[in-house]
Amino acid sequence: MKIKNLKNITIATVATLSFIGCSNAGVGVSLKSSAYNSSVTPRVSGQLTGAAATNTAGINSFQFCVTQIKLEGSGGGDVLEARLGLISPNSGTVALDWGSLDITEETTVSVLKVEVHADAQTCGVEHSVEMNGLTLKKDIEFTFNLASEITISEGSSINLHLSAIASAFKSAIDASAFTEQGITAYFEQMTSSAE
Repeated sequence: MKIKNLKNITIATVATLSFIGCSNAGVGVSLKSSAYNSSVTPRVSGQLTGAAATNTAGINSFQFCVTQIKLEGSGGGDVLEARLGLISPNSGTVALDWGSLDITEETTVSVLKVEVHADAQTCGVEHSVEMNGLTLKKDIEFTFNLASEITISEGSSINLHLSAIASAFKSAIDASAFTEQGITAYFEQMTSSAE
Protein backbone atom coordinates (compact mmCIF):
# COMPACT_ATOMS: atom_id res chain seq x y z
CA MET A 1 0.00 0.00 0.00
CA LYS A 2 1.43 3.39 -0.93
CA ILE A 3 0.59 6.30 1.31
CA LYS A 4 1.57 9.85 0.45
CA ASN A 5 1.40 12.92 2.66
CA LEU A 6 0.40 16.03 0.82
CA LYS A 7 -1.78 18.27 2.95
CA ASN A 8 -3.72 15.18 3.93
CA ILE A 9 -3.11 11.44 4.16
CA THR A 10 -3.55 9.26 1.09
CA ILE A 11 -4.05 5.52 1.43
CA ALA A 12 -3.97 3.49 -1.78
CA THR A 13 -5.62 0.12 -2.41
CA VAL A 14 -7.65 -1.52 -5.22
CA ALA A 15 -11.19 -1.69 -6.49
CA THR A 16 -13.09 -3.84 -8.97
CA LEU A 17 -15.92 -2.91 -11.31
CA SER A 18 -18.78 -4.92 -12.75
CA PHE A 19 -21.17 -4.01 -15.56
CA ILE A 20 -24.84 -4.78 -16.04
CA GLY A 21 -25.88 -2.94 -19.21
CA CYS A 22 -25.70 0.27 -21.25
CA SER A 23 -27.68 3.54 -21.62
CA ASN A 24 -27.00 7.27 -22.15
CA ALA A 25 -25.55 10.26 -20.19
CA GLY A 26 -25.72 10.61 -16.40
CA VAL A 27 -26.00 7.01 -15.22
CA GLY A 28 -26.27 5.75 -11.65
CA VAL A 29 -23.23 3.81 -10.49
CA SER A 30 -23.50 1.75 -7.31
CA LEU A 31 -20.58 2.15 -4.88
CA LYS A 32 -19.98 -0.74 -2.46
CA SER A 33 -17.25 -2.21 -0.27
CA SER A 34 -16.38 -5.86 0.30
CA ALA A 35 -16.29 -7.52 3.67
CA TYR A 36 -12.86 -7.80 5.24
CA ASN A 37 -11.56 -9.72 8.23
CA SER A 38 -8.29 -11.04 9.64
CA SER A 39 -8.36 -14.13 7.42
CA VAL A 40 -8.57 -12.10 4.18
CA THR A 41 -5.31 -11.07 2.51
CA PRO A 42 -5.67 -7.46 1.36
CA ARG A 43 -5.41 -6.79 -2.37
CA VAL A 44 -3.19 -3.72 -2.54
CA SER A 45 -1.20 -1.59 -4.93
CA GLY A 46 2.21 -1.36 -3.26
CA GLN A 47 2.23 -2.47 0.33
CA LEU A 48 2.94 -1.71 3.93
CA THR A 49 5.50 -3.84 5.69
CA GLY A 50 5.03 -6.43 8.42
CA ALA A 51 1.87 -6.70 10.48
CA ALA A 52 0.35 -3.56 8.94
CA ALA A 53 -0.37 -5.48 5.72
CA THR A 54 -2.87 -7.93 7.28
CA ASN A 55 -3.83 -6.53 10.67
CA THR A 56 -7.66 -6.51 10.77
CA ALA A 57 -8.25 -8.77 13.80
CA GLY A 58 -9.77 -6.93 16.73
CA ILE A 59 -11.55 -4.22 14.74
CA ASN A 60 -14.91 -3.72 16.44
CA SER A 61 -15.92 -0.38 14.97
CA PHE A 62 -14.73 1.52 11.90
CA GLN A 63 -16.41 4.49 10.23
CA PHE A 64 -15.46 7.46 8.10
CA CYS A 65 -17.20 10.57 6.71
CA VAL A 66 -17.24 10.66 2.88
CA THR A 67 -17.58 14.18 1.46
CA GLN A 68 -16.26 13.88 -2.08
CA ILE A 69 -15.33 11.34 -4.78
CA LYS A 70 -12.69 12.00 -7.45
CA LEU A 71 -12.39 9.94 -10.61
CA GLU A 72 -9.26 9.81 -12.75
CA GLY A 73 -8.80 8.20 -16.14
CA SER A 74 -7.33 8.78 -19.60
CA GLY A 75 -10.12 11.26 -20.36
CA GLY A 76 -9.09 13.49 -17.44
CA GLY A 77 -10.59 13.71 -13.99
CA ASP A 78 -14.01 14.43 -12.51
CA VAL A 79 -14.81 15.61 -9.01
CA LEU A 80 -18.20 14.53 -7.70
CA GLU A 81 -19.78 16.29 -4.75
CA ALA A 82 -20.74 12.89 -3.38
CA ARG A 83 -21.65 13.61 0.22
CA LEU A 84 -22.35 9.96 0.92
CA GLY A 85 -22.20 10.61 4.66
CA LEU A 86 -21.03 8.31 7.39
CA ILE A 87 -19.84 4.95 6.04
CA SER A 88 -19.67 2.28 8.75
CA PRO A 89 -18.05 -1.01 7.74
CA ASN A 90 -17.53 -1.65 11.49
CA SER A 91 -15.94 -5.07 12.08
CA GLY A 92 -15.79 -5.82 8.35
CA THR A 93 -17.80 -9.02 8.41
CA VAL A 94 -20.36 -7.97 5.77
CA ALA A 95 -20.30 -6.15 2.44
CA LEU A 96 -21.65 -2.60 2.54
CA ASP A 97 -23.64 -0.54 0.01
CA TRP A 98 -22.41 3.09 0.12
CA GLY A 99 -25.04 4.48 -2.24
CA SER A 100 -25.20 5.62 -5.85
CA LEU A 101 -23.07 8.09 -7.82
CA ASP A 102 -24.32 9.96 -10.88
CA ILE A 103 -21.47 9.61 -13.40
CA THR A 104 -21.54 10.59 -17.06
CA GLU A 105 -21.74 7.52 -19.25
CA GLU A 106 -18.53 6.68 -21.14
CA THR A 107 -16.38 8.27 -18.40
CA THR A 108 -13.13 6.34 -18.12
CA VAL A 109 -11.89 5.49 -14.65
CA SER A 110 -8.56 4.02 -13.53
CA VAL A 111 -8.37 5.66 -10.09
CA LEU A 112 -11.15 6.48 -7.62
CA LYS A 113 -10.31 8.76 -4.68
CA VAL A 114 -12.55 9.03 -1.62
CA GLU A 115 -12.24 12.30 0.34
CA VAL A 116 -12.83 11.83 4.06
CA HIS A 117 -13.34 14.91 6.27
CA ALA A 118 -14.67 15.84 9.69
CA ASP A 119 -18.05 17.23 8.55
CA ALA A 120 -20.73 17.23 11.25
CA GLN A 121 -23.37 18.60 8.87
CA THR A 122 -22.92 15.74 6.40
CA CYS A 123 -22.19 12.89 8.81
CA GLY A 124 -23.61 13.92 12.17
CA VAL A 125 -20.23 13.33 13.88
CA GLU A 126 -17.25 15.58 14.63
CA HIS A 127 -14.57 13.21 13.27
CA SER A 128 -13.30 12.08 9.86
CA VAL A 129 -12.38 8.54 10.96
CA GLU A 130 -13.31 6.39 13.97
CA MET A 131 -11.89 2.99 14.82
CA ASN A 132 -12.43 1.05 18.05
CA GLY A 133 -13.65 4.21 19.81
CA LEU A 134 -10.65 6.37 18.82
CA THR A 135 -11.23 9.31 16.46
CA LEU A 136 -9.34 11.56 14.04
CA LYS A 137 -10.40 14.92 12.61
CA LYS A 138 -7.65 14.88 9.96
CA ASP A 139 -8.53 15.15 6.26
CA ILE A 140 -7.78 11.83 4.57
CA GLU A 141 -7.97 10.56 1.00
CA PHE A 142 -8.41 6.86 0.22
CA THR A 143 -7.05 6.09 -3.27
CA PHE A 144 -8.40 2.99 -5.04
CA ASN A 145 -6.46 1.88 -8.14
CA LEU A 146 -8.39 -0.24 -10.63
CA ALA A 147 -6.47 -3.16 -12.17
CA SER A 148 -7.24 -1.69 -15.61
CA GLU A 149 -9.09 1.39 -16.84
CA ILE A 150 -12.85 0.93 -17.22
CA THR A 151 -15.59 2.83 -19.03
CA ILE A 152 -18.75 3.65 -17.06
CA SER A 153 -22.07 2.38 -18.43
CA GLU A 154 -25.61 2.04 -17.04
CA GLY A 155 -25.73 -0.42 -14.18
CA SER A 156 -22.03 -0.24 -13.35
CA SER A 157 -21.08 -1.20 -9.82
CA ILE A 158 -17.76 -0.31 -8.17
CA ASN A 159 -16.68 -2.60 -5.33
CA LEU A 160 -13.99 -1.17 -3.05
CA HIS A 161 -11.65 -3.39 -1.03
CA LEU A 162 -11.17 -1.88 2.45
CA SER A 163 -8.94 -4.51 4.10
CA ALA A 164 -5.69 -2.61 3.48
CA ILE A 165 -7.18 0.65 4.77
CA ALA A 166 -8.68 -0.97 7.87
CA SER A 167 -5.41 -2.81 8.48
CA ALA A 168 -3.36 0.41 8.22
CA PHE A 169 -5.52 2.20 10.78
CA LYS A 170 -5.53 -0.82 13.13
CA SER A 171 -1.74 -0.99 12.94
CA ALA A 172 -1.55 2.73 13.77
CA ILE A 173 -3.71 2.08 16.84
CA ASP A 174 -1.48 -0.83 17.89
CA ALA A 175 1.58 1.45 17.54
CA SER A 176 -0.11 4.25 19.58
CA ALA A 177 0.05 6.45 16.46
CA PHE A 178 -3.71 6.92 15.86
CA THR A 179 -3.55 10.59 16.85
CA GLU A 180 -3.81 13.88 14.94
CA GLN A 181 -0.04 14.34 15.21
CA GLY A 182 1.06 10.71 14.97
CA ILE A 183 -0.93 9.31 12.06
CA THR A 184 0.89 11.12 9.22
CA ALA A 185 4.35 10.30 10.58
CA TYR A 186 3.33 6.68 11.14
CA PHE A 187 2.10 6.21 7.57
CA GLU A 188 5.17 7.97 6.15
CA GLN A 189 7.43 5.63 8.14
CA MET A 190 5.49 2.52 7.03
CA THR A 191 5.57 3.44 3.33
CA SER A 192 9.19 4.60 3.24
CA SER A 193 10.30 1.25 4.68
CA ALA A 194 8.19 -0.55 2.02
CA GLU A 195 9.82 1.25 -0.94
